[in-house]
Amino acid sequence: MTIFFAVFLTLFSSSPSQGKEIDPRVEIFLEHPTMRNIIYNPLYYSEQLQLLTHAPVTVRVSSREFMTSLKREENQDFVLRRNHNKEYVHIGSIFYAYVNMKGLKLIEKLQYVERLELDRPSGSFRPLDVTSKLIQADVVRDLISEQQSLSGHGITVADIDSGLDIFQPLFFRADGGYFSWIDADEDGEFTPGTDCVDLNFDNLCSDDEILHLLDARFNEYYGEITTIGGVSTGKGTYQVDQDYLYADTNLNGKRDNDDEMDSSKDSPGLGEPFFLADDVDKNGVLDPGEKVIMLSSSKVKFIYQNMRSNTPGSLRNVSVDDYTMHGTGVTSILAGGQRGYSRYLGIAPDVDLIHIQDTEIGLFEAYQMAIEQGADVILQEFAPWTGYFLDGSSNMELAMDVASENGVVNVNPAGNLAGSNKGWVYNLPSGESYTQELTLPGGNYAAPYIQMTLLWRTEEDITATLTLPGGEEIDLNTGASWTSAGPNLWYAVINDASSRSTNMIDVIIASWDEDTGAYDYLQGGTITLNLSSGGLFSGDTYIAGFVMDSNSGWSEGFKWNNNVSEDHLIGFSGTSDSGIALAAYNGRDEDEINIYNETQGQLCSYSGRGHRIDGEKILYIAAPANPLVSGAGPYVGVENYYNQYVVFGGTSGAGPHVAGAAALLKQMFPSNTGNEIRQKIVDGALVDTDVQTPGNLPQDELWGYGKLRIYQSMFGEDPSENTPPVIAAQIVEGFTNTDISVQVTVDDNETSSENLLVRWDVDYDGEWDTEFSTETGIIQRWILPGTYTMKAQVMDEKGKTSSVLVSAVVSEYIPDVDQGSSDDSGCSCSTYSGSSRINYLFLLVAVLIFWFRKRQLFFNTEK
Repeated sequence: MTIFFAVFLTLFSSSPSQGKEIDPRVEIFLEHPTMRNIIYNPLYYSEQLQLLTHAPVTVRVSSREFMTSLKREENQDFVLRRNHNKEYVHIGSIFYAYVNMKGLKLIEKLQYVERLELDRPSGSFRPLDVTSKLIQADVVRDLISEQQSLSGHGITVADIDSGLDIFQPLFFRADGGYFSWIDADEDGEFTPGTDCVDLNFDNLCSDDEILHLLDARFNEYYGEITTIGGVSTGKGTYQVDQDYLYADTNLNGKRDNDDEMDSSKDSPGLGEPFFLADDVDKNGVLDPGEKVIMLSSSKVKFIYQNMRSNTPGSLRNVSVDDYTMHGTGVTSILAGGQRGYSRYLGIAPDVDLIHIQDTEIGLFEAYQMAIEQGADVILQEFAPWTGYFLDGSSNMELAMDVASENGVVNVNPAGNLAGSNKGWVYNLPSGESYTQELTLPGGNYAAPYIQMTLLWRTEEDITATLTLPGGEEIDLNTGASWTSAGPNLWYAVINDASSRSTNMIDVIIASWDEDTGAYDYLQGGTITLNLSSGGLFSGDTYIAGFVMDSNSGWSEGFKWNNNVSEDHLIGFSGTSDSGIALAAYNGRDEDEINIYNETQGQLCSYSGRGHRIDGEKILYIAAPANPLVSGAGPYVGVENYYNQYVVFGGTSGAGPHVAGAAALLKQMFPSNTGNEIRQKIVDGALVDTDVQTPGNLPQDELWGYGKLRIYQSMFGEDPSENTPPVIAAQIVEGFTNTDISVQVTVDDNETSSENLLVRWDVDYDGEWDTEFSTETGIIQRWILPGTYTMKAQVMDEKGKTSSVLVSAVVSEYIPDVDQGSSDDSGCSCSTYSGSSRINYLFLLVAVLIFWFRKRQLFFNTEK
């Protein structure tokens, strides 16, 4: 019950501090220790909060010249936060600090302090392959720039979210080495649970080397399904592009991670080894001769989860719980899978990941942590709508603006409020009154608490009261911390104003037993809002209202009965000046998962929309939702912990598409600022018939500038049609200690054969031994007899590739006696040149003799 009550209950107040821009929530946090979980931490109950003597805050000074002055004021009552390098934690002129009541009084006296705010967690509700093509991500990943694929390599993306299951195989790189597999049952095909990986290179199959199947499973909102759009899970059948393999090295019948095995250091894949198939010929089968690849290094470079930070070397200690489902799905869209192997491949699969759990620390602290860890792109997977000014003026939003100027791209899903009846607007005439009714569900739908926020931007004196279903009346004009309105009925009111001239009335109402600390449910029925204008402003006062309750989330619950509006349904902090607020359109419409009955490309009915409270247009782009993503282990069950896929909707699902696009653009344009990357995304937007369809708001307030198109953003045009090139080879034969010509044939529909490029992995160990060149063959020499396997890859002018395995059967060469014996150095390695060492030596001697004779002739002539 405590958790349900705490969701979103982040904004409580006493009367505003006089004479200074002090967030009243700071004082209420300090005055009411037993209430801090409700004020500060909307999703997690922590008794430790009651023990704190200081409140976590952000402090904004008027200019950089006063930063030193603020540092001089530091004492035991006002403590500025420092990082592990003993440096002050700040973004621009906004500092992170801790204050007690004496420290708060000190801040009130500092004229250069513009705003002090309580730094709170997000308190945000979370909603629950095909879509990457819709945004041109698949084409861009094929592009080669200076021999480096545009897949996010070298770019760091931070996801501030609920949590992440880092142990899922999609979050590891295929860099653990290539291994042969052993056909234990000698049936000529790979059989999971029978055949082995040759981990110790002894060509023998042992029990701890048997490769077991991590079979993909599909889940949608109402349970497991076996097919989506004609793609089957293939239960029990190894499907190389969506299934993983593992070796049960401790023979306990399941795949264990390092923590379960009490490992003292991180293992490759953080546990028993994961493998995937190197399906060279792309026939969907692990053929004899093809190898398996071990997954090794984690894509996660930093994670803060469950009040603990971890980096590579200590990732095995990351704890995973039920709250990691949302972040796991988001990260799967952003960076999941292994490029060249995975069907469900993230938009930027080669980025480095930062993941910060936003349910336990304040949003500014989380954001600054991401900056400190080197984030190039920051995805904020939250969108609360009550208790914020929604005008871009908060310390958090201003810090985002500073970071954007320094190159950071801010990505902000708008939220999923459309159709919820949680937004309202009314033009209140000067000097007049108005009554508005709202419905509060009761019975089985009753909530422990509700919240209402009113915003307006004139100097009008607005008087407001609220009448509850039981007849209790609440004065909304006098700020009040927890005040009793009847048995187990409490309310808090906050009155505040932003630096951008937005006025706020915020009220929170809860059913709570002060003696037991137990929460009950509010009485359902009609709630009446009474508004009056003082007549100070000559024109109408435009008032926007927002409501929420702890039960309904994004859907209809506590709601406005009339004058419902969707003009301002973009949540915090998508309201910042520098963010990329984004909408969601339907990415998949297969019958098995299309619960909203919307066609592919159609704007999602729930997608956040509108403009900022000050009239600024802040919706920039629309991206697809509803992909299949990796499910977190605790969510899908221990028996099926790995390789589970779920349908992931909401603007939360669209957000990582945009963040991934931003990462690819940052890789290509590393010196661009955040706003410059945003402009490139805007310039590449697609306006099709879906975008042009009339709605209840102007097009730019539903879709932004259109649908995300990465290739367009990069090159200003759509990609041309391009099919993969074709490469083929025949088995070659030859003798030891002799030059053997190894050739491939290449062809392509769009690129002429002479412009196709080929490279070679001579040892088939995953490391390319030659650079791309137009040469289609190499000269190879082996010392020892045997059958050798090489891998060749062809690339066309658009960056698409195909590969083939080439076998060389080498027999021992026995020369005639009168021809002398061949070089018997004993070396079993291969060479890449067609000339022997003796030939090179002979040539060197000949050159020296020629040079010496010419030199003699020259000197003789001079004499």
